[in-house]
Amino acid sequence: MSASESTNSRDEKPSAADSYGGQVVRTLLNAAIREVVDELDAVMAAVYFADEGSEYLCAAMIGGTSPATHAMPERIAVDDPYASGLAYRTGQPVVMDGSDICREEDDLVAFLSSFSVVAAPITCDGHTFGVLTTVSRPLGEGTQAYESRLSSLRDRARGLALALNPLAERGIPLGPPPWPIVIPLHRRQPNPYAPEVPGWGLPEAPGSAGHTFMYQIFKLDRSLNRALSRDDITATAQRHLMEPFKAQEMMLAWLDQGRLWVVGHRGRLSPDGRELHGAGAESRTPAAEVVSQGKPLFYSDRAEKSADFPETPEDGTEACAYLPLKGSRSPVGVCYLATGVPHTFAAEERAVLMVMAGMIGAALERVCLAQSEHELAQSLQKRLLPRTLSELPELVVAARYLPAGATTASGGDWFDVVRLGEDRIALIVGDVEGHGVDSATVMGQVRTSVLAYIREGHPPAVTLERAGRLLADMDTELFATCCVVFLDGTTGVVTYCLAGHPRPVSRGSEGLQEPLDGPPGPPLGVQPDIPYQDFECSLDPGTLMLLYTNGIARGAGSDCVSYAGQVLDGLGWLPAQNLEERADKLVGALPAPQSRTDDAVLLLARYEGPRLKESRRFGRLDIQRRDLQGVANARGFVRSQLESWDRERLADTLEMIASELSTNALIHADSDVQLRLREFAHHIGLEVIDSDAAPPVPAFTVTSEEDSRESEHGRGLVIVDALASAFGSSPNGLGKTVWAEVATD
Repeated sequence: MSASESTNSRDEKPSAADSYGGQVVRTLLNAAIREVVDELDAVMAAVYFADEGSEYLCAAMIGGTSPATHAMPERIAVDDPYASGLAYRTGQPVVMDGSDICREEDDLVAFLSSFSVVAAPITCDGHTFGVLTTVSRPLGEGTQAYESRLSSLRDRARGLALALNPLAERGIPLGPPPWPIVIPLHRRQPNPYAPEVPGWGLPEAPGSAGHTFMYQIFKLDRSLNRALSRDDITATAQRHLMEPFKAQEMMLAWLDQGRLWVVGHRGRLSPDGRELHGAGAESRTPAAEVVSQGKPLFYSDRAEKSADFPETPEDGTEACAYLPLKGSRSPVGVCYLATGVPHTFAAEERAVLMVMAGMIGAALERVCLAQSEHELAQSLQKRLLPRTLSELPELVVAARYLPAGATTASGGDWFDVVRLGEDRIALIVGDVEGHGVDSATVMGQVRTSVLAYIREGHPPAVTLERAGRLLADMDTELFATCCVVFLDGTTGVVTYCLAGHPRPVSRGSEGLQEPLDGPPGPPLGVQPDIPYQDFECSLDPGTLMLLYTNGIARGAGSDCVSYAGQVLDGLGWLPAQNLEERADKLVGALPAPQSRTDDAVLLLARYEGPRLKESRRFGRLDIQRRDLQGVANARGFVRSQLESWDRERLADTLEMIASELSTNALIHADSDVQLRLREFAHHIGLEVIDSDAAPPVPAFTVTSEEDSRESEHGRGLVIVDALASAFGSSPNGLGKTVWAEVATD
């Protein structure tokens, strides 16, 4: 039934409920769209009506195959430089290359880039109702097919206007409706035994190719929404882009400071792929052209690509595609796909690849921006946390900062160890709520205030009271929890106060002890006028005490105090064991990083007992970054300490170890370095602390001088491993502690 015939079957005026986009109008639009899709071999057709103010064209009905129907905009501004807007304004049919109308804010609109868009005004007797728009395979301007389709669409639009005009004269509002009606339509196939798109769908199931494409697009979109890292995005692109399109190689390159850097790779690694990493955005390469112009490049074989880029190497690659990864405003990178066999990309395949690339680009931009914020917050937090920890001969400490693995934002956890005179030391652990730069900034302010009040000589309760009032006066809605512990090394007496913080746990020779007694006060900044209370207890020599933040139990499904006690008890009681090793074991017993939704701090302290004999002696040396005399000073420090302890026979060995470890730290970590020398009952312990978290690994074979210069895998560590009775490295969240032990017996 034609559009004009459908009008004659309706003599009576429809009811008000049926008039606005009512059945009579819907029947007309349905007939017109079906005729256009069938006769013009279009993949999609749509009718747009102008709104009351003639400012926008709003879709009334869209018909065609998927995913083309999903790509059509629901509303188009009349003054937009697109085919539909131009046709409405000029009153003439308009043909436009789909690549010129892609809107960056809509990934599915990228589907139109491989097609031609033809629009004709629906006009009659000087009144323009809207526009009839079609999407079809690219048309060659000036060809017979071009002129024929343009003329046919003009006639169909004119026929629809003639059918709508009587309704408008009778006062029936034609639209636009609140939302468009979408109808599935499939073009007639010239060969019923051939699929619509080779390799996609079935010949006997019209529209199956479109639904197959849409399935992959939908799955890709859902997976990208859950992606938290570049690796997640790469794996998702492999599953829903690389594998369905039978590519043998896929690369995702990110644009940063004028160069492309590969952030994801799957499959073989061709010379073309290698050249993509580090390529300049202004270079004469396919990837650079895609970035600068924002349009894809498709090559069916090597010869076709060589025609555009003669310097293309012979590497077994045939068909390939360079797709722009578009972010919120412009291309943020390139997706490179390659196969080992020739392949001509159908228009539908090109369109779907563009849609998928747009989704991947948006996800990659989101992840990279989140990663940048995470790195900024972590860098800020790292600079605010202490690089080294104070110690007493009577107290050995080890600290760990554990960033959350299930979120990209950094938190506000912190720790401190502050020496108070000759025989006292303060242990501090705190946590500012939330994640990100704001939490890290507030953490720095609260940490500074707590340290200042402690150094003024205030006890734990007064320190927290003043810090709480200060936080309440800050321009922030964040609050913080904090635990402050003072230990008297001569008596083992602990004085502590809690501000909304979980209680420390301890373990002695007889097993796990009760958590430090005393109810916590309110978190800092919540109730600044409520006083805090100090509590006391005593520690026996050899007691392990653990201070922590509640992030250690996130993902464990249990109360953080009980969980901390279980983890500490699992370490057993070995008073002479290296505390850094025990801290590593403690971290290993916690939930896996990817299951933790909050960062965490662990501060492990072992009370050695009062200073009753010389086996409690220790010394410390601080070396500034790039100090040319630093290594010599380290050797002199070790020798002088051992001589003062009557351990001269160990001086040569420990001096050599200190020389190698401090050299590595100064060269490779490029940071300030701290040396600690401690005498135990049966060995001398040496610790070298720097800000580089990369562990040193002895290299028994060094392949080149460059390898030896650029890594800590040098021969010096082999010497350390041979001289020391025990040797290892432990990360602490801010860098690492490399330790070595030399037996005294």
